[in-house]
Amino acid sequence: MNIDNPDAWHFWGRWNQVMLFMSPWHDLKRTDAYKDMNVKLKWDFKNLDGNFYFLESDLQSLYDTLLKNIDNPEWFNRFFSLCDRKTKEILALEHKKDLKHFIKEMVNFLGCSTFIEMMDFCIEKYLEKLCREKNIPFAQIAQQMNPHRKTQLMKYKERLKSLQHKDIDDFVKEYRWVGTHAFEGDPLTRSKVEEELRAMKSKKEGISHRISTGSQEFQNMINIGSQLAFYRSDLMESVDRVSYSYWNLIDEQGKKYDLSFFETISLTHDELIELIDKGTIPPDAKLRKKRFGLVTINGKKIVLLGNELDEQLKLHDFGKIAEMSELKGMVAFPGKVKGMVKVIIDVSDFGKVKEGDIIVAAETTPNFIIALRKAAAIVTNHGGITSHASIISREMKKPCIIGTKIATKVLKDGDFIEVDAEKGVVRKIKK
Repeated sequence: MNIDNPDAWHFWGRWNQVMLFMSPWHDLKRTDAYKDMNVKLKWDFKNLDGNFYFLESDLQSLYDTLLKNIDNPEWFNRFFSLCDRKTKEILALEHKKDLKHFIKEMVNFLGCSTFIEMMDFCIEKYLEKLCREKNIPFAQIAQQMNPHRKTQLMKYKERLKSLQHKDIDDFVKEYRWVGTHAFEGDPLTRSKVEEELRAMKSKKEGISHRISTGSQEFQNMINIGSQLAFYRSDLMESVDRVSYSYWNLIDEQGKKYDLSFFETISLTHDELIELIDKGTIPPDAKLRKKRFGLVTINGKKIVLLGNELDEQLKLHDFGKIAEMSELKGMVAFPGKVKGMVKVIIDVSDFGKVKEGDIIVAAETTPNFIIALRKAAAIVTNHGGITSHASIISREMKKPCIIGTKIATKVLKDGDFIEVDAEKGVVRKIKK
């Protein structure tokens, strides 16, 4: 395998996440999800300044495995049972104050999440082919893949609907993790709850109605997709909930060695365990910030900074993308709106979103909830029929285009755009 052969890599999408939350992706082969599902992957993997790359050959291998099992519910049910078991195990660690144990279990737990990301891609590929053969619009099927059970955040929102003013403080204490994601974010506050309550009174939301396809084949895919939609969201919400309970321990661990909280979460999971066990600090720990690369080749992880990172990025150059005036993606929820772009890179950007703006992000995550209520539409780099943006747009009935791959690079704050979520096109226009 040649690390410098760009044709061997599939650009997955862009996320701007810290090292501690991103590095577990590289250890999929160490997890129960990989072992239990009997999939053969080489699992070389690249993260370059937030850009994720999988091997084309690994995606093809998983797709071939999925095709062999598409009519085998036992294969899917085995994975869903594993997700249930791992969720129960990770939730049992909330507030247990055993940071090393939590980090190890988090890596194993996120194997399920990584596996779902890849399965989503394969299901989408298979479903697009099936829709072409049956002459049925892809969006008609994809829109029906809503979580078959209530996720952590769905339970939060259900509780919120009947929340009494006198119970707000207790509610905030229970759901402080809402608004956080991947060791970052702003925890829930009383003022945020009050803002959400006001927003809920002025807007009605609801899951879109199912449409009959008259085909058992499609119904089977909808059932699988609905379960994947649940687990994709619930897994991430569960690990966010538990990881928030370890923020103070992570901060305390870092301070022992003159590391800030951000510098501590800029370590890989292996490096954090080394810090706990031996007090070992990587020499570049204070230089990483959010601009770094992590590459795994033949099981060996390599951290890239500076010129080394730049050289790798040149191999996957997008060209003159800033000059593009039109983007294409997949429709997650239909509609057509015009509005001003607000690019969300991290939590500090949430406050700039005003009523009627169009959110452009790598992806939406649970901590986007208040900003999303204000938005007229959603556009994301990353896609997937079971992604958070897909689900939340259907719930909020907001036009949404996912999987553009490069929206956050092409669009900037203040651009006026049309989101045509009928054709899956985003266009820059004059106001």
